[in-house]
Amino acid sequence: MIVTAAQQMVRRARVSRRAIAAALAVSTLALVGAGVTTPSPASAAPEGGDRLTTSAVTVTIPADHPDASLRGLRVTVSQTKNLVNQGIQVTWSGWKAGTPLGDTTGNYFMQAMQCWGGQDPDVPTMPNRRTCQYGPLKTNYGNRGSRSVAVNGQPQFLPFRPVTGAPEIDTDYDPRSNNDRSAVNQYWNYTTQNGIQAVPTSANGTGSLDFEVQTGAESPGLGCGDRLTAADGKVTGRPCWLVVVPRGAGDQITGPMEPAVWANALAFRLDFVPAGSACALGAQEVRIAGSELATDASLSWQRRLCRDGAVYTYGQMGEPEARRQLLAGSSGAPAAAVTVNPVDPETLSEGQSVDYAPLTLSGIALGYVYEAPPVNEQDPPEVKLLTGTRIEGFKLTPRLVAKLLTMSYRNDLSQALGPKKIHGTDYAVYPVNADYKWGVGNPLSIVQDPDFVRLNPIVKYWPGDYQFNFMVPLDNSDQARAVWSWILQDASARRWLSGVPDEWGMRVNPYYSTNADYNPTDTPAEYPVDNYPLSDPWCDQYPLHLDGYEGNQDQRPERCATERKPYVSDGHQGGQFALVDNDPQKNVWDPSEPPPPGVWKAGGRALPAQRRAWAITDTATAERYKLSLASLCDGNGAHCVTPTTRTLQAAVPAMTAVAGTRVRQLDPAKVPDGAYPLTVLSYAAVPYGDFNGDGKEDRSAKTRADLARYVTVATTEGQTSGTEFGQLPPGYTPLPKGLRAEARAAAKLIAGRKGGGNGPGTDDPKGGTARFTVPGEDGDSSTDPDSGADVDAGGGASDPRGAGLAAGPLAGSATPADPGALSAALVPALLVFGLLTGAAAPLLGRLRRRTGDGAP
Repeated sequence: MIVTAAQQMVRRARVSRRAIAAALAVSTLALVGAGVTTPSPASAAPEGGDRLTTSAVTVTIPADHPDASLRGLRVTVSQTKNLVNQGIQVTWSGWKAGTPLGDTTGNYFMQAMQCWGGQDPDVPTMPNRRTCQYGPLKTNYGNRGSRSVAVNGQPQFLPFRPVTGAPEIDTDYDPRSNNDRSAVNQYWNYTTQNGIQAVPTSANGTGSLDFEVQTGAESPGLGCGDRLTAADGKVTGRPCWLVVVPRGAGDQITGPMEPAVWANALAFRLDFVPAGSACALGAQEVRIAGSELATDASLSWQRRLCRDGAVYTYGQMGEPEARRQLLAGSSGAPAAAVTVNPVDPETLSEGQSVDYAPLTLSGIALGYVYEAPPVNEQDPPEVKLLTGTRIEGFKLTPRLVAKLLTMSYRNDLSQALGPKKIHGTDYAVYPVNADYKWGVGNPLSIVQDPDFVRLNPIVKYWPGDYQFNFMVPLDNSDQARAVWSWILQDASARRWLSGVPDEWGMRVNPYYSTNADYNPTDTPAEYPVDNYPLSDPWCDQYPLHLDGYEGNQDQRPERCATERKPYVSDGHQGGQFALVDNDPQKNVWDPSEPPPPGVWKAGGRALPAQRRAWAITDTATAERYKLSLASLCDGNGAHCVTPTTRTLQAAVPAMTAVAGTRVRQLDPAKVPDGAYPLTVLSYAAVPYGDFNGDGKEDRSAKTRADLARYVTVATTEGQTSGTEFGQLPPGYTPLPKGLRAEARAAAKLIAGRKGGGNGPGTDDPKGGTARFTVPGEDGDSSTDPDSGADVDAGGGASDPRGAGLAAGPLAGSATPADPGALSAALVPALLVFGLLTGAAAPLLGRLRRRTGDGAP
């Protein structure tokens, strides 16, 4: 069933009423437009399990509002506290259906922007318009995307006033131009700013928009979340404002900053996690590195762990590289790694072992944003109502995912197979390259693929020439290997990869084929692999020579796979880009940029209500950026499952330990009914033995005690779901009781092993000694919700190259039942202190984008 965003909003509201505590902490709305009623939260008692809080705020415009077309409008912002760079949802109801938007037509739509504050001179109840990040936008909606106001009958663009106190900057330039005037406006341009110029209201008077909240790291001119220290030493994040501008009856063609329009706006205070470190500078650092699947959780736990003295730094990198560094024995190696797959026991020497402790339960997510395109006049009324709204509930089979990952749609190869249109006009296709005749009958994109349409019939009403491919991360990772393994367990996907066309005649790009006779390299492609290869060598050549095409014929650099389908830095950036459809493919020619004659550039963010993008990411990132989640089906399109708390939990009993280790994994060919097939556990891996050749255990007793404390906090109080520091961020599922007991046993083993000298992963110059006790034992007063559970964790591994404890049964009660969907709240990402040497170095930039400028 296809579900619209409005319907999804209702479902999420029902979830919140069941799962959220009766007394909710709600941000008070300090500034609202004229005549707006007091904001109110929703509240309800949870059915069971961990208590969650929400800071959602709702405002209702009263019946005596001066603008009759706004009366009764009810607007809700999904989250207003504990914010970082993330997505939030604005929903509304009680309004009227809007008329189609054009340059000079359209009404009953919503606009939104982020502002840092001040008092507006014309509308004192509102933030100063000059402090708002808005316009000029890449727009086809006339003047609505600009900062223009009328002064003495003449348009004038309001300057932007940075929070830094720097002089106001000019923003007066053509909003339709790709010239971003970065020399004038150094704070944002149309590709980076987050303003939303027009989202329509559906026929039933409801609507929704997804808004990317930016911190000072993404928008230094706003400075949201920058550290503010009070006289008493208390540190907070600089607050900002989300301004929502409802546009009612009549042709609403002016910009939102006209005083009369601004007077009707609603301002919601946004409170941010303070940037920077909450831990004492100069404290000993315990370095941990590894999987992106655990990054958000580990950064949340870090601030809780600061209270115990040690600072735990987390360097995100692909799991294969983390395992390599872990065993390197060098001074820059991490004290522990977080991984999905275990270290190969065969690579360990006599006297070496690795202890494993489960940390997180989550899923690899195929997240997307798909806002319905315009329809034809003859389409059914219920389809017409969907225009501009987000479509939920897409389904994918292993074969469909293989198609998306193998550059097999005609859009993936551009000139080799020829576009159908140039600048909206029909032209003859490019002459098909002789080596690419295999693809002439392939669909242009997935939404034109009968294989996709049979599972998602709603897309048959929309054009098929939209680029709607996955954004995939660059790093080698265990997640990529898991995705390929899931694809390969399906017989129809394997046949298709071998070169056999599907029922509709679509063929795999031969460069990805597992059949050496079909593959142009005469070598079969081998799967699974731990990356998403760009195997096809085709490069678009320029200038264009097409009959009837009068476009720019200048010489241009070729466009190869890395320009047409560039990687994102990680799954987090993929989720962030998908929210706003900021596709990184370089498909816009800018002749004005050096070097001559110009450069290929990414097209920037899509217009609201026109966003269509996929990303392979994880469930925590998908929740943070409010992505829709595809259901994964079997090869027949049946037994489709979406990642939720319940479906992730359902996969755990079927997980089995990898031979010679205690690391549990889900066999994609043996997924039980109702379980999500890309469910994954992350593990803390702590080596024991001499890896640096000095004849002693590498890690000191104090380092081992610190690592045991990290595991214990993470798997006790750190399994409480919520958005506060130290809690388990939304998108993760709490570990079942048996796995938590297994982690406690592993922590005891890690702490109890004999320590050696000052080895890798610590800054402690003396090595030190420490005593560590498992919660509930030896007088430790820590509280573990599952202490006392009777769990057989097994004994030590008999093989010295093994992995510490043998895998024990997952005893104990299940975690609370899933209320129906993962929470839509924010993960509070924290400071990434120091990254490791070697391959970790390039990650510093991406993690700063993720958490702020060295901040949460």
